[in-house]
Amino acid sequence: MSDALAEENASEKEFERLYSELNAARGAYFDPNSDQFDEAVDARGDRYFMAERTFMATPAPRQCWVWRKWEVLETVVTRDITDGRHTDNRIVTMLASIKADHLRFERERRCSSTA
Repeated sequence: MSDALAEENASEKEFERLYSELNAARGAYFDPNSDQFDEAVDARGDRYFMAERTFMATPAPRQCWVWRKWEVLETVVTRDITDGRHTDNRIVTMLASIKADHLRFERERRCSSTA
């Protein structure tokens, strides 16, 4: 296996792992059977929001996987509307992450078509 292919496989596995962690953290945060004491809810919320930020900051390894980021962004925007605005500009940061992915894939497409 070439180094480029091994690196691509590693980035895909990492992206999938982060997406899985995000979904597990989200499920734990919204689990109605879990401990509802403030400290427990805060800890689950911290885990969920950190997983969300980490996933969104990771470049999508394939163009079609950018849709997973759009899915997360849609959830965050909905939460922002229903629960109140976030004070840390996470929506703008998430949009920038998605735009960076699109620009990177466009640059790669153009470079490969001229080679």
